[in-house]
Amino acid sequence: MKNLILIFFFAANYVLPASANISSSDKKIMDYAFNFEFDKAEKLLAQNFKDNPESLKNHYLYINTEILKVIKETDEQPFKNKKAVKDSLHHMLINYAEKVVDKYEDKKLSTDEKYYLGSIYGFLGRMYGVEGSWMSAFSSGKAGKNMLEDIIEKDAQYADAYLLLGIINYYADRLGGVVGFVAGVLGLSGDREIGIQYLKLAEKKGKLTSSQAAMLLVELYSRLEDNNLTALPYFEKLLKRHPKNSHFINWYCRELMELNKLDKVTELIKNDSLNLIMPDVKARYYGLAGEYEKSNKLLNDLLKKEGTLFPFMEDYYKSLRVINYFMLGNSEEAEKYKKSLPDEHKKYVDYFLQSPEQAKKLIKFRELAGFNKNKNEVETFIKNYSEAGSNNYLKAYFNFTSAVYYFNNGKTKEAETYFIKAKEIHTEGFLHSAAPY
Repeated sequence: MKNLILIFFFAANYVLPASANISSSDKKIMDYAFNFEFDKAEKLLAQNFKDNPESLKNHYLYINTEILKVIKETDEQPFKNKKAVKDSLHHMLINYAEKVVDKYEDKKLSTDEKYYLGSIYGFLGRMYGVEGSWMSAFSSGKAGKNMLEDIIEKDAQYADAYLLLGIINYYADRLGGVVGFVAGVLGLSGDREIGIQYLKLAEKKGKLTSSQAAMLLVELYSRLEDNNLTALPYFEKLLKRHPKNSHFINWYCRELMELNKLDKVTELIKNDSLNLIMPDVKARYYGLAGEYEKSNKLLNDLLKKEGTLFPFMEDYYKSLRVINYFMLGNSEEAEKYKKSLPDEHKKYVDYFLQSPEQAKKLIKFRELAGFNKNKNEVETFIKNYSEAGSNNYLKAYFNFTSAVYYFNNGKTKEAETYFIKAKEIHTEGFLHSAAPY
């Protein structure tokens, strides 16, 4: 049935109307909210409520606007406060959504109203799941799923309905253990591939859900599918549509640095006239770009107070500070800060500190490859590189950096050879890093 709906969707473009009937004001509300211009979104939304206080659509728009506010407000908190702030804001939204459901669940609804109420049920399902209230999550999720499936069975081109159905299909397929079993018993089994295809339909055709679907595809590919590369075009769409969204630009910069695409990060930082890029992102960029003093100036401020950053990020940035001092030739400071690192991070830092000559060459090589400008110089380094004096980690580091360079330049055969070497030489260090390629 699901595959028939997908086929019908593409075959019937000339027959059926697509998605919810919305006004230019509705579209602007969502665009302003995604652009983190909440004052503008709220002004239009207030007028919508004034013009039509009984409209279910306005509650849908309000909830979606508030979800985006939660993202922004949580981003702005230090790590130690993030959970409390997010939980508090989510709880208020859950209370609001429950009242909307109570008011409208027994009313006779139009197709559009079914879409809005079904989506609100879906929101409640996700929030109950976050809180660990699984029976409530499944009950709300199933109610929303049933309403939206009813819509697309009658009108396969109602593209916005595919957002929630995509979420349910994808996550239900990934659920494991007792939770997954209970979900299946309650009729919330899913199909990962169908889920992704539904999200792509919502991203491509949805009037209200295109950016939501793009954001979810970014999350799925970069965090759950371990496929950062496939996420990049969706990042680019989101930033083009919503250039003031600080969450997207910082997330995008982090993914680009994982892929050693420093040239793109350079442009984003250079053009950041609104100062949206966060200090920790800039600190990482400056460290990778060879501006070690700039990087450590930011890091020393960030690391003054524990609990500002996520613990795994804090450990990474402490390690980066040590490497920065190492590259600056300040061995005293490097050793001083190395002492405070967890054992696992000490081990990786020592791979560099114990082979200083080779390590410094390779760090500069990664920098050169990341900017992707002097290709002749990069390829000459690769051709003439000598492993003498390197430990296995640094040998693998050279091969991995070479592989990423070749991959980013469309030379996939050469890239594959170097990825395989990196994984064989130091599996622990590079097996996971090579997976997205």
